[in-house]
Amino acid sequence: MFHLRFWGVRGSVPSPGSLTSRYGGNSACVEVRFRSPFGFSVPILFDLGSGARSFSLRNRTERRLLVLLSHTHLDHIQGFSFMPILDMPGAEIDIFGPKGSGLGATMSQISSPPIFPVPLDERAAKVNFHEVGDSEIPTGIADLRIMSRFIPHSDLTLGFRVEAFGRSIAYITDHQQSPDLTYIDPGVLELAHNCDLLIHDGQYDDEEFRQRPNWGHSTLAYAIEVAKSSGAKRLVIFHHDPDRSDDELDELLGDHFVKSMLLGVPLIGAWEGMELEVE
Repeated sequence: MFHLRFWGVRGSVPSPGSLTSRYGGNSACVEVRFRSPFGFSVPILFDLGSGARSFSLRNRTERRLLVLLSHTHLDHIQGFSFMPILDMPGAEIDIFGPKGSGLGATMSQISSPPIFPVPLDERAAKVNFHEVGDSEIPTGIADLRIMSRFIPHSDLTLGFRVEAFGRSIAYITDHQQSPDLTYIDPGVLELAHNCDLLIHDGQYDDEEFRQRPNWGHSTLAYAIEVAKSSGAKRLVIFHHDPDRSDDELDELLGDHFVKSMLLGVPLIGAWEGMELEVE
């Protein structure tokens, strides 16, 4: 029903190097393809971090792309300007992002001088910007439903739910954890309700959250609480801290794996290149 590939799994800033090579150093980008009885749909991308360049390099024949952009912080948009699809005549990209964020202006600014050498409106592809809030997103794809909801973060940020034929994926990154572990924003719960797969920010451990309580992220413990409270069937931890080595991430995920299993929510730590099926 859905095929996913993770092209970037780090948060805040890309972190390439020997200490992060197993999980990967690219920032946020997740590809989703909807498989109907008639074949695969156009690709859908959650976010356009540096991993988006890798996606576009590997998919040079694609001429249509649907992007669900959580927000316009740099780590979620920095791969956009470098995507080969922008230089393909006849290509078209639809980008849905937060209402009130100045989406088109921001994306054009990072893709034009003095930040980037060629103005966006001189690239070959047609790029359409759509600002949405607590919305149903039109896809033009039969049987596919996409829902967006505002979620708590330091700036305007959306979470998304993609569903078809009774299967669903929720994407909730850069989610500001509540100081009260028992409180979860209603929009978050709506997005993740009984979903087959929840992709959730897990940037901090408990001590890091105490040091940065208002930086707009969650701990693994809180991500597990969101999954349990919403009835999610599987949890993918994503948006790993760029300062965390692979070995440290192994340890952190291992510390929470048993708890998540006891609560009935299998936990997976996302790595670059990981592929999953939701059927």
